[in-house]
Amino acid sequence: MAVREAIGRVMKPAGVRARQDLVDRAIREALAGLAGRPFDPVEVTWEVGLRSALPVCAGEPTPDLVPVLLASSAAGRGLVDAAIRVPRWWPSAHRRRIRAANRRVRAEVARLMADDRPESSPPSLVDVVRRTGGRAAGRVVATGLLSAIPAAGGAWCWLLRELGRHPDEVRLLRREAAAGGDLPHTTAFVREVLRLHPPAWLLGRNTSTPLELAGAAIPVGTSVLFSPYLLHRDPRWWDEPGRFSPRRWSGSGAPDAYLPFGAGPRVCTGAHLALTIMVRTAAHLVSHYDLAVEGPTGTCFGSVLLPTGMRCSLTPRIPEARSPEARRPSLLDGRLASFAVPPPGFEPGPSAS
Repeated sequence: MAVREAIGRVMKPAGVRARQDLVDRAIREALAGLAGRPFDPVEVTWEVGLRSALPVCAGEPTPDLVPVLLASSAAGRGLVDAAIRVPRWWPSAHRRRIRAANRRVRAEVARLMADDRPESSPPSLVDVVRRTGGRAAGRVVATGLLSAIPAAGGAWCWLLRELGRHPDEVRLLRREAAAGGDLPHTTAFVREVLRLHPPAWLLGRNTSTPLELAGAAIPVGTSVLFSPYLLHRDPRWWDEPGRFSPRRWSGSGAPDAYLPFGAGPRVCTGAHLALTIMVRTAAHLVSHYDLAVEGPTGTCFGSVLLPTGMRCSLTPRIPEARSPEARRPSLLDGRLASFAVPPPGFEPGPSAS
């Protein structure tokens, strides 16, 4: 419990804000690395989400931490998504790969939590858990890092899809980002993405006491499954549930029928961090890039809700020029005109005036 409380302190709004500049830098670097070439968001989303979360979770990661976490996460998703299930005791090759990947994760986490590693400033999740100590500290950190990958990855894909489908909303987000300050409409946009496309589309709990649910007696030890995906599209709780409308969030707050991160005492401790990463990603993307999206052609209801058949491209934006009457010719004009598409990382300076 002490370790979970320590994690909660880092993941609360104040803890995330303390490292927001580092999160912003990770987002900028991730998007810049994708610019100028078509990509399938499902192929890159896991690393983008992980690298965006690491400044809060791990501070300065060890060199091998990212590839080790990605390999372990991929192995776990592969097992969950497998068409044929085998008992836990079955010595399958897939389970051997998972165990080997998890051993590498534990080794990297042990290096992260070594006493001789300097503490980050402000402290990261790893630093706070290391102070708390306890036999379970390393396991909790490893589980937290691994659980962040699929949820953040799935949400990132759907964020791109909805940005590509709603150019009018993109213009609103762009103006809001340019104005600075809080980003209420961007936050509403992200909440609506998570309503229609919750990455954890199917959740479950095991009953610890007998209970009655919808008139049915549920004994102890029963697995109860429920779907945020269906709940978020239920017309009993939502007006026009199939319509994408960020304005539905201009009211008093989220209704009880909104569970993108679970609910109750076991709600995802990284919920605020995930929301922050999504909002900051949307604001930076619309400010600095033009996004083109093809597809998706379908939806995969696997361990994570994902789009299929989707291709994206990011083109760095050139700020809109002033009218010809309001500016004199610049020596850069001819050079800029020679680029059909600005090269990745290109940021033009102000025009001569």
